[in-house]
Amino acid sequence: MKIAINVLPAIGSVIAFGIAYSISIGALQTIIPFQGAVNEFATLFVSFMIGVGLLIYSLEISIK
Repeated sequence: MKIAINVLPAIGSVIAFGIAYSISIGALQTIIPFQGAVNEFATLFVSFMIGVGLLIYSLEISIK
């Protein structure tokens, strides 16, 4: 079994997780004012799910 990592989706995953982390600790709220807690949570959730999707997409497993 061979595991290869595609670089561009992996970089996108790191960026998406970085955005989700900065929203969760409150650092991004100084740059982007959210209208409510629901909007903030929805942005956090979508960013996290994009990070997970890109992380799964970046792994390529081939069985030989």
